[in-house]
Amino acid sequence: MMDTTTEPDLEIPAVSLVKETQERFGIGQHFARAYLRYWQVSREQSYAELSEILSAPDPYPMWFEFAMSSNGRGQGFASFLEPHLGDNRGRYLDVGCGFGGCLRSFADLGYAVSGVEIDRDRIALSKANALDGDLGDCVFEMNILEDEKAIEKLGTFDLITCMDVIEHVLHVPLALKKMSELLNPGGVLALEIPNKDSLGFVNSDGHFNLFGITQLDRATSIRYHERFFDFEYDVGYYHPSEYYISELAKHKLSAGYLPYPLQPPHPMRNNGMLALNLARGYAGYMGRKSWKLPLSVNGKLHAALARFGLKYMSDNAKRLFGAMKPEDFQRKYLTNFWMLLARKDG
Repeated sequence: MMDTTTEPDLEIPAVSLVKETQERFGIGQHFARAYLRYWQVSREQSYAELSEILSAPDPYPMWFEFAMSSNGRGQGFASFLEPHLGDNRGRYLDVGCGFGGCLRSFADLGYAVSGVEIDRDRIALSKANALDGDLGDCVFEMNILEDEKAIEKLGTFDLITCMDVIEHVLHVPLALKKMSELLNPGGVLALEIPNKDSLGFVNSDGHFNLFGITQLDRATSIRYHERFFDFEYDVGYYHPSEYYISELAKHKLSAGYLPYPLQPPHPMRNNGMLALNLARGYAGYMGRKSWKLPLSVNGKLHAALARFGLKYMSDNAKRLFGAMKPEDFQRKYLTNFWMLLARKDG
């Protein structure tokens, strides 16, 4: 958790910056002020204008915009999911509620909302966002994997979402088991999961903007990451979408894909363009980053990329000759995020 006591001059963001951020991202004052305060302290720098933040080196602008767009993304997701939920507006839980955008949006749909989070900074930020929405005390510090009394403390739910979280979990089967236990019979679990084999994410992953890191094992990814960042690598494991469907079935949840308009697959005609971008990304990696890495990491990255390239070309040939369905190819290589919707039996 950040130490907000050592830099008092950074604690209070400029009023003009708060207003500019509110207007740009359509968020409330408490959330804007809390996040800007967090941002200044964590970056050890004060800011007068939003442009200073958005012009920082990658991946910092991406992180800032991801947080500040939380409400907008939550609204889009809630609108997309609503037709699949039926008329029941019962209890809703967001696992890894982050900045609270989904809490705000599903409360607007009539759900009684709750969120759990393990990061104390994000707990404070989602509470600030909830305060703007007058949601009451709905954000709780809890690790559902470790808390044996999670059901006793939280109750059970008609809808659970887990958005951009599951890839950070080190024990995915246990996480899916715990969420299934928190779900009422007939309830719905929605998972948004990044695809490590999408051409876009191989070129530049969605967490650190690092070329090729999604193709590496976790130990090598940690070594790659530490050469560019001074904070801990926090991604767990990437699994194919079929893995999640299989694990959910063990807990009597029937899962399927939903076409997610907020993270649409690239049209098939963009296949060649994305492959070309990947080749350019490789050239950029060789010119700007490869020399910063140990030889062993470079070697493993090149080997992983060779395996990926051979598999991609093989599957592309299968697609062209009708041995692989276009939708399966698109889901595997042209989709950055999968949206899985699972309904519990009963």
